[in-house]
Amino acid sequence: VIVGKNTTQTPVFSRNLTSVVLKPSWQLPESIKVEKLIDAQRRGSSIEDEGYVIKKGEKTVESWSVDWSKAELSAYTFFQPSGDGNALGRVKFLFPNKHSVYLHDTPAKSLFDSSVRLFSHGCVRLRNPLDFAQRLIDVAKGVGSLDVAEAVDDGPGNNQVTLENSIPIHLGYFTVWVDDNGKADYLGD
Repeated sequence: VIVGKNTTQTPVFSRNLTSVVLKPSWQLPESIKVEKLIDAQRRGSSIEDEGYVIKKGEKTVESWSVDWSKAELSAYTFFQPSGDGNALGRVKFLFPNKHSVYLHDTPAKSLFDSSVRLFSHGCVRLRNPLDFAQRLIDVAKGVGSLDVAEAVDDGPGNNQVTLENSIPIHLGYFTVWVDDNGKADYLGD
């Protein structure tokens, strides 16, 4: 997995996983909107060039038409449509929580080759999310009820599969534990 950076750590908590979303779109949380606007400006591009869509209510808005120094940022919704460049990749796993954290795929697969995996804004990115989704759906709905790979390739965007029986998820952080001999073992972050 990949977890939160030191400045955006993945929180420790427990909730129940209630659904799997295939081909998700990504609505940016308030905490990331400003960062994405500034990043695009630094690169001399618009946020739309980065693959995002901005809406105010139901109306699509072009970023260049807004004076962001005076705008109420919370009145605008920023999102990435489903697709190859989407930051959530091909699947996300929802366990509603106050942190807006979930498990998801990532298009940045090369990050899994790093020995340090602190790259996210707090969510947990999975190396093999389609395998995990398939196993969850097989358990929840029966083996063969849905071919996840096929649904991701050919199905609609934001295809939410609700799990009738939620599954407990526990996010934890353990760099120290006691082995069978009573000796403390320590690992780095």
